Amino acid sequence: LEREAKANRDQLEIMLARFADTNTRQNLELQPGFARIIQTASVPAAPFFPRVGPIILLASLAGIALGAGLAFLLEIMAQASRMAGVGHEANVPQTRSRHPARSAVEHNLDIPQLAINEAEAAPIQAAEPPLPATPVAAAPVTLATIPQARSGHEAAALVASLAAGGTNHATLGQLSLHLQVMRSKGNFHTCAIAGLGGGNEVPAVSIALARNLADNGLKTILVDLEPHRSLLPDLLSLPYAPGLVELITGKADFGRAIQRDAHSTLQFIRFGIAETGAEALLADKMEAITRTLSGIYDVVILHAGEASPATLKLLKGSDTVLLHAPVHRRADAIAASGTLHSKGYANVFLVQVDGAWQAAA
Repeated sequence: LEREAKANRDQLEIMLARFADTNTRQNLELQPGFARIIQTASVPAAPFFPRVGPIILLASLAGIALGAGLAFLLEIMAQASRMAGVGHEANVPQTRSRHPARSAVEHNLDIPQLAINEAEAAPIQAAEPPLPATPVAAAPVTLATIPQARSGHEAAALVASLAAGGTNHATLGQLSLHLQVMRSKGNFHTCAIAGLGGGNEVPAVSIALARNLADNGLKTILVDLEPHRSLLPDLLSLPYAPGLVELITGKADFGRAIQRDAHSTLQFIRFGIAETGAEALLADKMEAITRTLSGIYDVVILHAGEASPATLKLLKGSDTVLLHAPVHRRADAIAASGTLHSKGYANVFLVQVDGAWQAAA
């Protein structure tokens, strides 16, 4: 009887094991658990997780990264809103005091064009009747005399000559010191540089002056307004990048358009690809762009290149103008200065161009 009972018990356990195995294959939740207590766990003296030090470090790094990202995003949005809103504010009466040059441009946007004839070297004629002979119509003050650069190679040599240690560095120091004194009195923030019948000395002086102001601790940006064959990118040795045209058409933002000079803290924006109608669109938005940059940088240098009938429209928002003219074009420079004075540009100065480059070099 005992042997028969043991045989039946073994047979039952085998059948139960097969039954459990079959059910387990069909449903894993029916698998019986085989566990036993080996040792009772004890409470640790120090917590294993979370670790306080690494978590605080990671949280700090994440907070700094998030804060920097938000600050960058807010700055980009603020710049976009200023560019979109300043154009509307120009038609709204202003209650706060403004510089006479900017106020005159704001209230009279019908700016006459300069009639400049390179072949005949005729004086510049304003679209309106000339103003009576007053002190503002007198010849502009000549701040300095620089040699003429007839080619890109001479322009690069002139940049080196105007730099610290160069033969013409004293001349550049005069220009820079005069502008810094004006800035200390609140009369200078944006300077436009244009030429009348000269050579390539205008881009050379623009670069040298902008670098000098940047080296003196002023946050400076150089803006190229010459649409065709500008020497500024070559003289600065900068690769291609989007410019003002791509900026105002929405094809690029400030982050892509702004380039950094390799030899100073100067920042630079090129003109961009001169598409059809780009100059007219830029002239309409130039005042808003100038004011936006003036709110970010200490000094804004506008390189207008050779003066043309559309130059006045590109100077909107500037408070200082430097005209480069040879001796034989002095009459044209005086006429252009009178036109600028009649439109509210109180700070118009002359830089005389001397053609004897070889003697100066």
